[in-house]
Amino acid sequence: DAMGSADAVKALLAAYKAAVGACGRVTLTIPGQGSSTVKVVAVPAPQFGQHTLAARMTATGGSLAGLEITQVAAGVKDVVVSMTFVAASPDDVDGGTAAAAGKAGDVLKTVVSVPGT
Repeated sequence: DAMGSADAVKALLAAYKAAVGACGRVTLTIPGQGSSTVKVVAVPAPQFGQHTLAARMTATGGSLAGLEITQVAAGVKDVVVSMTFVAASPDDVDGGTAAAAGKAGDVLKTVVSVPGT
């Protein structure tokens, strides 16, 4: 999502991080599949882009028990790149985030920060 400025990206991602910290449980309903209580926790985010964050939602009971969703967001200049991974390994989350942030960097003609560089 184009936010208009890097400061707007930083503010949105800070608000998202605060919301994750303030909301430990939600109810998730998937039509035709049912509902479950879902635990929400902040997890280490892949470090591609700026102001990265990640949250993991795990269904702890009900018909969706065991379902795990990881959401990742990263800033690339004045754009928020967000990805949702369902039942993905940490390597898949890292790889998908790197690919998405890299493509955003290509479009925006900027270098995306990469861990260890």
